[in-house]
Amino acid sequence: MYLCLASKVSLWLGIDADFANIQWSVNISDSATDTKSDVPTTRKCLSTRKALQGVLKNVLPAIEGNHNISSEDAAIEDVKVDFLAEGGYNYVWLVSFSSKPSEQDGTTSLHTAILREPNDDAFLPWQIENEVAHLTFIAKDHPSIPVPKVYAYDDGKTGNEPYITMEYIDGQPLDSVWTAYSEDEKLAAARQVAQTIIEMGTITFDRIGGLTLEHEIGPTVEASSPSTFLPEQPFTLVHNDLNGRNIMMRDKKIAAILDWEFAGSYPLSEMLEGRGVDLLETVDDETEEENSAWSLRMGELVAEAARARGWDEGRVELLVGRGNEELGLARIEMVPDFLAEDASDIGAGNDADNDVGGSRGWTALVVWIASFLGDVWRLSNSESLKFWPHQWRLRWS
Repeated sequence: MYLCLASKVSLWLGIDADFANIQWSVNISDSATDTKSDVPTTRKCLSTRKALQGVLKNVLPAIEGNHNISSEDAAIEDVKVDFLAEGGYNYVWLVSFSSKPSEQDGTTSLHTAILREPNDDAFLPWQIENEVAHLTFIAKDHPSIPVPKVYAYDDGKTGNEPYITMEYIDGQPLDSVWTAYSEDEKLAAARQVAQTIIEMGTITFDRIGGLTLEHEIGPTVEASSPSTFLPEQPFTLVHNDLNGRNIMMRDKKIAAILDWEFAGSYPLSEMLEGRGVDLLETVDDETEEENSAWSLRMGELVAEAARARGWDEGRVELLVGRGNEELGLARIEMVPDFLAEDASDIGAGNDADNDVGGSRGWTALVVWIASFLGDVWRLSNSESLKFWPHQWRLRWS
């Protein structure tokens, strides 16, 4: 879901007593790509140094693993924020800082954390709540699936800036290291991904939905009500965006699975949707061909792992089959507000405005039409033409 930038934007926050005089210095490399020119680079990261320091004080006990620490017991110093990525719904920052106990002879500690802030197109507050719920649920009840720890969050309901701060995972995305692996190492990594998929497939629920902060089934991230649609299938934990960008590797082992904001309980056939898993970044015809080959092979490896865990053939077929054509259409996710607003504004206002909002509206509309026609084509080739229009949602993963 994230579009990682080729270079980082570094923001240094001077630490002085006067929070009103915020000193920003922004350094952008010559190779940086302006992916959203109408958004200033300093727009996010909690807007002010005071707000950011407050967040860091709140997360300090979680980072240090000592919840007896008071937020007033330590001074936050030397804060550095690196802009890592911008996705369809979030800005991602790497925050480095030091803390020193109030006592004069206290030892200074260095810390790092990831700060995720939703952009204007995010589904709030459900997006933050759903991701936090899944990360804490998996960490607590299913530790065999590695995920980053959640340090603190705010869903924005009280008027504060919404954010999630979580553990920084020291590693690299699988898609960025894939080409450096030998064939044996690629196979070993793919088998690890397959085992993770089987782990998710063993976590079952009684209906479709997202997770609440109490780890119960609730609305999906788009606020659709829980449903028992397709009751003949088991409902399992589905990531909904599992690919090489969201699989962090360290020493050729999976260190963490990231980006759970659109996860939830869905029919087993939604796990792979008949498409396999994209493991590497495609930059040319050669990588496109290799990714397609490995994506198909992933289906074989997942089926192999499922049989080794004692799954019956009917369940294996649901997991690695073509997916459910009806569900593919019924699960068209809600159109984000910006698509409707920007598309309706095309032709209105001055040319400069249309260059920004209009182009984005047309692009999103084209993507929507292409996705819709693809699902209609799949549906037309299925044996059944039943679908449920009131559950349509436009997929943006």
